Amino acid sequence: DPRRPATDAKPPCSRGARGPRADTLWATMAPMDTATAQRLNELNARFYREHAPSFSATRQAPWEGWRRCLTRALDAPAPGKQALHVLDLACGNLRFERFLVEARPDLTVRVDAVDSCATLAASAATPGVRFHELDVVSAILGGTDAPDQTRAEADGHAPAGNPAAASAGGPLAPLQLAPCDLAVSFGFLHHVPGFEQRATALAALGAQLRPGGVAAVSLWQFLDDERLTRKAAASHPAALADLGLDASALDEGDRLLGWQNALGAWRYCHHFAEPEVDALSAAACAATGARELARFSADGASGRLNRYLLLQASA
Repeated sequence: DPRRPATDAKPPCSRGARGPRADTLWATMAPMDTATAQRLNELNARFYREHAPSFSATRQAPWEGWRRCLTRALDAPAPGKQALHVLDLACGNLRFERFLVEARPDLTVRVDAVDSCATLAASAATPGVRFHELDVVSAILGGTDAPDQTRAEADGHAPAGNPAAASAGGPLAPLQLAPCDLAVSFGFLHHVPGFEQRATALAALGAQLRPGGVAAVSLWQFLDDERLTRKAAASHPAALADLGLDASALDEGDRLLGWQNALGAWRYCHHFAEPEVDALSAAACAATGARELARFSADGASGRLNRYLLLQASA
């Protein structure tokens, strides 16, 4: 069926003999306490402030999954289209932007790059990029109404307002972004505490798309990796004790991970089981009117470290 999403697992609407839909069960779970979610976000913010240089040094090479996302997103480009407008949510050190320039030198690429850690982006200024400093998780949790702190990195990349998107609200509304062809978020959703907040972040990407545009996200499945599972088993209880956090306040799949044996360098991360991927896809499609375009696994030695989810806005 050509309408069925490209995937190496069951599509999110399949029920089979599983009884109640697993995606529905995820979506109806009790939400994470807001105070806990804010504390976990603050923990990650501190980690990136204090360890930006060492973290960036380990994040230079592109992921294989990006190539597949880009190929699928540009499968049927508009005739004569020579420009690509991209939104990168949680851009980090702009390595996706460098990948784009190298992978598609035939296109003029313009990027709205958003991140809460300006230090990471500042270390890798890239032509064609307009950087916006915003803590998206705090915005989702209602913790900030701060104006956008924007720095243009390319001549001629003027601010483009999007009053319709702003009036609709949402965590990206303060940025006044123009609709984009491709909205991505790689290596970020596993840092967003709580299912509702993750669903909101994904829907925010979908809401920024032009008709027919594509949103692509990576969903880390680190607990399917034996080495990373062992590391999490050691770091998680140590971090809970160090921080005075109650494990019962966290959700299934939540872990606190360490970093290069640095004392107290804890990060909050979430593992995405397939039923939650189903639920995220269903929630974002319901919120934006998009459809699931593709789903696949890639990256790491196993080729399955990340689950990729692609949504397409209605034309």
